[in-house]
Amino acid sequence: AADVYGPVQGTVHGGSVKGEGSAVYGCNNVNGAPQSTVTVDIWNTDPAEDEDSYALQAVYGGGNHAAYADVPNVTVHNCDNSIDYVYGGGNAATVTGTNVLIEGGDVINNVFGGGYGANVNGDINLKITGGSINNVYGGNNSSGEVTGEIFLTVAQSDPTCGKSGHSTPSCGVNIDNMAASNIAHIDIGCCDHIGTAFGGAKAANMTGNIDLMIKAGNIGTVFGGNDASGTISGNITVTVNWDKTNYPCESSLGSVYGGGNFAEYSGSSNNGQTTVNILNCEMTGSVFGGGKGTRPDGTGAHVVGNTYVNIGDWKEGHNVKIGGSVFGGGDEAAVEGYSNVVIRDCATQICQDVYGGGNAAPIYGTDVTMWGGEVNGNIFGGGNGKGDTNPGANVGYKRDNTVETSAVGDAVTKVYGGTIGTYEDDKLKDGTGGIFGGSNSKGEIKHDVNLTIDHKQETYPTSSATEMTTAWGTPPNEKCPLILNEAYGAGNEANFHGNGITFNLGCVDVFNEIYGGAKAADLDADINLIITSGTFKKVFGGNNVSGKLNGSIKVTIDETGCHPVIIDELYGGGNMAAYSIYGYNDDGTPKTSGENPKANPEVNVVSCTSIGKVFGGGYGASAIMVGNPTVNINMIKGEYSDQITNKWNNKLGTIGTVYGGGNAANVVGNTNVNIGTKTTVLRADGATNANVEGVNISGNVYGGGNQADVTGKTNVIIGQPTTTTP
Repeated sequence: AADVYGPVQGTVHGGSVKGEGSAVYGCNNVNGAPQSTVTVDIWNTDPAEDEDSYALQAVYGGGNHAAYADVPNVTVHNCDNSIDYVYGGGNAATVTGTNVLIEGGDVINNVFGGGYGANVNGDINLKITGGSINNVYGGNNSSGEVTGEIFLTVAQSDPTCGKSGHSTPSCGVNIDNMAASNIAHIDIGCCDHIGTAFGGAKAANMTGNIDLMIKAGNIGTVFGGNDASGTISGNITVTVNWDKTNYPCESSLGSVYGGGNFAEYSGSSNNGQTTVNILNCEMTGSVFGGGKGTRPDGTGAHVVGNTYVNIGDWKEGHNVKIGGSVFGGGDEAAVEGYSNVVIRDCATQICQDVYGGGNAAPIYGTDVTMWGGEVNGNIFGGGNGKGDTNPGANVGYKRDNTVETSAVGDAVTKVYGGTIGTYEDDKLKDGTGGIFGGSNSKGEIKHDVNLTIDHKQETYPTSSATEMTTAWGTPPNEKCPLILNEAYGAGNEANFHGNGITFNLGCVDVFNEIYGGAKAADLDADINLIITSGTFKKVFGGNNVSGKLNGSIKVTIDETGCHPVIIDELYGGGNMAAYSIYGYNDDGTPKTSGENPKANPEVNVVSCTSIGKVFGGGYGASAIMVGNPTVNINMIKGEYSDQITNKWNNKLGTIGTVYGGGNAANVVGNTNVNIGTKTTVLRADGATNANVEGVNISGNVYGGGNQADVTGKTNVIIGQPTTTTP
């Protein structure tokens, strides 16, 4: 063997090494090995002959088919270096670890922290501080295992050593071909340009966790997972937290994905977890908990496991602005698991929408929590299926858009603070400012929709599986205000054929309109709308514009929240949307008879401060109600009864006028109005009974409607029958 016992120093000052198989090696050729340190310094090379060639074919820290039992050091200095491949390891030659530092280069085509077809029996340390590089890979090329950890850092130290006029290269940061690494750590600081950053590999398997930290830089797109193919058996964490103190450079960022680009991620035993933390930055794109893209054959960036998306924290000096939308799911790639989306700080701004689900992609279940911030569009518990070519964004479904029987299939949304909508001329712009329990368009919810809006909620989230090693910071003592335009228990234009819809309105202030149903979609579910706080212009138990509501409607008003309940108009039916307990004809018109009807619509007023008008039916000529609506008014003192003064001096809320029918909307059936007919009444919590204290009505009571027909009987009962002794 041809061993070398002293230090080995390889230095390049100009010149070129080209041709098939030509390279600069730090270690031996075929036999023998250095027995001391190995250092390779590339100071400069000749210029490339043209845009498609390089002065140096390849640089290896290791040997050519000759192993080295230590860690070689490779450094590329200065900007005027033209190199096709830089390897920290060897060519089919094992090393114990690698140290690679790239300070310049114009242009380096590919940088690998490992070797070519060779094992690295230890850690890989790869640092990029300057240069124009097309592709950066933390691991090996072609094959070979990495038994240690990979540490990849990008942090520009010399801003003059950036891109040149050589083609239009990008500093694409990827970790590629890691056949068996344990943990990958990627830190990105200042850099002129990174086209795409991957936490995973290009097309290789990984057996450890991914931890990708974005501290600065100008980056196009970030993926936590792989590019194209390969598996990752550990968890994926992507954190964007611009550190202006240590990296005082201009930074920009496009979109961030927790998963891969057309590469599936399943974690360990099909129980993966992606976590995306957007804590301090300004983005132009969108955030996805899942991956991007599905091929025509059905393969793609599906995530088999759960996703966690955290937007903002409560740390001083941190601000988040997202130019696009936030999705708990994937972008045209399924999440066969459950999403958890949390928006925290009041200063957070999301310029478009928030979705618990995916974009044109299914998911098993969703959970969205908003503590504060500004969402300029709308909030959806489901996904986004909007668009002619969009296949839909279902909840409780698999990647092939068939129902997953084992999935819970719920869409849960909780809004405790924040501003939803875009203001124009001191008012919310139409089409914004809405909260929807379901999806936007073409997004089924397999099971239940649960929507809660409650500004009184005081329990902030504590440590959980989504936490990083540091806490989210201290929540402010003063909660973010809660401002929005309208809210729907169901979706926008997305049909719902699930189990049921529960809409809880707790401590809220001022709303324009509230709907138990959807804006313009079909629903196969019972509506249970509960209002305990707030000021509303109109409240509807049914749909807004259109849609078939194949379920029962129940509306309960009980003032237990943090604001008085003040409603201008209360409706058991829809706004422009018709409703029938018998279902609908094929042309969408309500059936007037049939078998197995749903329970009749019911409006229950238990307590309030004031309600101007109560209607058992709907609003507008098209909002026909087929059924027998019932209005029950049996009242007790509300939470803010001490603020009430009226001519009766009984501290009960006042109702103006009561109609058993609709407001310019016919009722095909009978109407029932019961006022003060019970001795006890069930509270909104569904468990507590209270003694009825009376009813205050300042106007009239009508069994029929306002400028609207009732085809059947009208039944009005006021008070309780007295029993006399003969």
